[in-house]
Amino acid sequence: MLKRTSPSRTNSETRLTAAESGSSKVDVEEAFLTFHSLGAGFSAKVGKIAGAIGRINRNHRDQLEFMEYPWAIRQLFGEEGLRAAGGSLSYLFPSDQFHELTLEIFSPEDGPVFAGSDLSKPTFVSRYRT
Repeated sequence: MLKRTSPSRTNSETRLTAAESGSSKVDVEEAFLTFHSLGAGFSAKVGKIAGAIGRINRNHRDQLEFMEYPWAIRQLFGEEGLRAAGGSLSYLFPSDQFHELTLEIFSPEDGPVFAGSDLSKPTFVSRYRT
């Protein structure tokens, strides 16, 4: 994983995976810019990101406690979960407790549920965490 933080509160992260099955192949698992502190509790991500669906989808395979993603994620979103080009906007509520609302827009190329999405028919995801 490559990570860079600038003084302007913007991060860039890139995560590559390598596979050897007859021929060497390197894939971009995630590559995005994160904009922290947009003001009033907002932050944003732009690039190839993992969707904020459940607790496991944003984890990488090496972070899992098992060999593969759960069956439901693989059947709905593909072998690597929902990872696609898009954007994410999060709002952290001003409160004594943690409350966060995330709205995302994607253009996935694979996966049984969202295959065929494009910029004219994007996929929208929302998540509320406490």
